[in-house]
Amino acid sequence: MQCKKCSKMFTPRVGRRLNPICPECGIDPQNNVDPKNIDISKGQAKILKEIIKSISHKKLSKYSLNNTLRDNTERIYQVHDNWGTKEHFIDLVLNYKNPNQISLIMYFLSLKNEIGKTPTKKIMEEISKFKLNEYEKKFESWEKFLDLLGFDPWYRNNTKPNVITRSKPRKTRNAKEIKSNLVSRFTKDDSIQQIVQKTNYLREEIQSALEKKDLEEDYSDYSYVEMFNLLEKYIKIIPNSQKYLDLKSYFWS
Repeated sequence: MQCKKCSKMFTPRVGRRLNPICPECGIDPQNNVDPKNIDISKGQAKILKEIIKSISHKKLSKYSLNNTLRDNTERIYQVHDNWGTKEHFIDLVLNYKNPNQISLIMYFLSLKNEIGKTPTKKIMEEISKFKLNEYEKKFESWEKFLDLLGFDPWYRNNTKPNVITRSKPRKTRNAKEIKSNLVSRFTKDDSIQQIVQKTNYLREEIQSALEKKDLEEDYSDYSYVEMFNLLEKYIKIIPNSQKYLDLKSYFWS
């Protein structure tokens, strides 16, 4: 371990508990992090995932955390370098009364192990100790929280959708047919007003079709309509010149 004051390397004395006091300058670099100042990075999230992985078959508790950290000296160093002493870290993990980023992450990962899949918003609302707004408050949004942990924010639950029987099979159109249909709506002689009107009509058509699709697929977290709306927001931030060139290339190539 390297002393943060004199920069000299030293080996901490290990007894019943880690005692990282520098023998050269006598400084105790415990640096216990204040819960309010915790801002988990993706690297730190990876450490938390590894800790949970090592106790996946046990309940998240002071006992299981103590045993896991006690049996892995490297993990103790990682915890100490990022958040402070082992005891302080365990207190952070199990602080359910005043949740912090660490307690929210560790609880979520523990719940994931318990149910055997990534919890959806619906699952969290039904069985989680924490409300979704706790995650949104600490991580800005549910999507950013999932991304921080390396999970796909667009996932859906694994339950089978309700099957809707139809008298006739649906005809699937290929990409060429779709493009041909789109091109036939627009012509080179269209005025700007006509293009805007046709585009708005097309948007309404797509949204209506996606609303029907949502009812069939029974998405628990995200719907086709929500993804379409997010796509529209993304398109708005693309420079107009680039959008024009892309559309021109698509329709007239």
